[in-house]
Amino acid sequence: MRKNDIKYGEKKYLINFPQTFKVHIIEPESSKKIDNSYLVENSLQNPLNSPSLLEFIESIKNLLIIVNDTARSTPTEKILKIILPSLQKTKYKIIIATGTHKVDFKKDLPKIFGALYKEVKDFVIVHNSKNDEMTYLGTTTFDNDIYLNKCIEDFEGIVVIGSVEPHYFAGFTGGRKSFLPGIAAYITIEKNHSFALNDKKSKIAILDENPVHEDMLEAISFIKKPIFSIQTVLDTEQNVIFASSGNIYDSFDKAVEFSRKYFIKKVSFKADIIVAEIETPFDKSLYQAHKGLENCKSVLKNNGIYILVAKCKDGLGSSNFVDLLKFANSLEELISFTKKEYKLGYHKSNRIAKFLLQNKLWLVSDLPDDIVTDIYMRNFHSVQEAIDSAIIIKGEKTKILIIKNAATVIPV
Repeated sequence: MRKNDIKYGEKKYLINFPQTFKVHIIEPESSKKIDNSYLVENSLQNPLNSPSLLEFIESIKNLLIIVNDTARSTPTEKILKIILPSLQKTKYKIIIATGTHKVDFKKDLPKIFGALYKEVKDFVIVHNSKNDEMTYLGTTTFDNDIYLNKCIEDFEGIVVIGSVEPHYFAGFTGGRKSFLPGIAAYITIEKNHSFALNDKKSKIAILDENPVHEDMLEAISFIKKPIFSIQTVLDTEQNVIFASSGNIYDSFDKAVEFSRKYFIKKVSFKADIIVAEIETPFDKSLYQAHKGLENCKSVLKNNGIYILVAKCKDGLGSSNFVDLLKFANSLEELISFTKKEYKLGYHKSNRIAKFLLQNKLWLVSDLPDDIVTDIYMRNFHSVQEAIDSAIIIKGEKTKILIIKNAATVIPV
C-alpha cells in the first residue's frame, strides 16, 4: 500500500492507496523563506509608479486604511507594525473590508490585528454592506451603480492592504477587491457577482475580458482620492513570499504576475478521482470551500468523482446559495432559474449544478449527512472512507490526483 497524508482541519491523516493505482500529488512549490518584514519594507521603499509611503502620508491629515477580514490570510498585523510608526502625526481609521461576510467581533478582530488589537481597536470600522450609509460614485459600463461606504468621504487619502491569489471568477483576489466587494453596498456587490454566471469569461486566473474584474476596475476609477496599495502573496504556511507597493493598478499587476508562477501547476493527465484538501480559512463553510472545486475541476475526467475535504465548521454558508440547491426540483431547473433571476450566491449554485450534471461531488466534512444529501452531494466523516468508496466505483485503473491547498492551487 502507498501512504499519503491529507490535512483535515488542523490534523493530518495518513491515507492508504493501492500500490497499482496512479496517484499524483499537486501542491505549491516550496518557497525560499525570506523575512516577511524585509519584503514589505523593500516594496515600500521601492514603490511602483507612486511616491513612497512616507511621502504619501506627509500630505494627508486624515487617512483611511482598508484591511481584509478573516476570509483572507492577509498578514495585516505584520504590515501594520511596519506602517503605524509612520502615522504618529496623521489621524487614521481602519476599515475592515467585509464585503457581505459576517464578522464575529470577539473572535475576528483580535485575529486580524493580533498584538496590535488594543492599540487600534478604537480606530476600527467594520463595514456592513446592508446597514451602513453609502455614497454613490457613478455607474460602470456594466450598468452597475457603485455605492461605497460613506466613510471614505471623511478621509483625504487611502492605504489598501491586500493579498493576491487566484480567484475562481474574479481572476485573482487583491487590489481592487478591497473596494468592490470590500467596502461596497450589497446591491453593488450583488450586481458585480452576477457577472460570474458568465463562466466562459469570469474564470480563475483570467483578467482579460473578465466582466467581474473589469467592473471592479471601473469602480475604483471613480475614487478621486489618492490611494497607496500594499499587496502581498503568501505561501502555504502564510509567509509573505512577495510584496509590491505603490500605485493600486501596478502593485496588483506585479503580484498577479508572481502568483501565476507560484500557484499554477501543470499535470500530465486528467483524473478519475480528485481529492482536494481545503485549508483554513477556506474550510470554514461549503460556500468558501467551493473555491477548491472551481480551481481544480478542469483536470477531472467526465463522470469523475471530486472529493472536497473541508470541515465546514460554520455550516453551508450563504442562505441564497443553499436554498436554491435544496429546493430546486432538478439541477436543470436550478440552472434555468439562475439565468432569469439573480441573488448573491446564485453563481455558486449555478456552477455546482453544471458540475453535478456530469460528475459526483462528495464532501468530507463535519456537516450532517442529511443536509449534504439534500443538496445533491454525499458526505463522509473520514477521508479514507470516501477514497475507498470512490475506488470501488471507478475500478482498478483509477487515476487519482491529490491536490493540496486546493483553494489556491490551479492545476492545468
